[in-house]
Amino acid sequence: MIFSEMQKREHINELQRYLHDISYYDPNIPRIIPDGIYGTETSDAVRAFQRQYGLIDNGETNPATWMMIVEVYRNFVETLAQSLDIFPREIGRIISVGDKGLPVLVIQSILLTLSQEYPNIPEVSITGTYDARTARAVKAFQEITGLPQTGNVDRVTWNMLAAVTAAELNQ
Repeated sequence: MIFSEMQKREHINELQRYLHDISYYDPNIPRIIPDGIYGTETSDAVRAFQRQYGLIDNGETNPATWMMIVEVYRNFVETLAQSLDIFPREIGRIISVGDKGLPVLVIQSILLTLSQEYPNIPEVSITGTYDARTARAVKAFQEITGLPQTGNVDRVTWNMLAAVTAAELNQ
């Protein structure tokens, strides 16, 4: 089969995207940026993949290599959804007014969702910054669930937020 240059670049880009995504699950595969060019980085990533998965280590994408890349990709990305543990791991860590980042975004998203179901939880804005409004909503959530009403999110409050959210999602 004869491919145009554009089609070749599209096929190479697809191969590179698969290898790129696999690299997040398998650290033995170098992370490459898909660019549609089968250069040294792509060849090295293919060679690493071939070594890792018991194929002939030549850096070329033959049918056996392509089929294995597709199979491995599907096994990694099409399995059950991965859980994301985002609460800080430090013992005694508390998220409170002034904190910023992904955990705060998730807390605010959960609180906003719960405020639709529980009118006594005030609505919050999803800003990624733990503000006084977020603290009031956390305090209301803590009151509903029988936790100490600090307005801060410690591991106990986090776990209760996660449990209530999971229960709401599974209704």
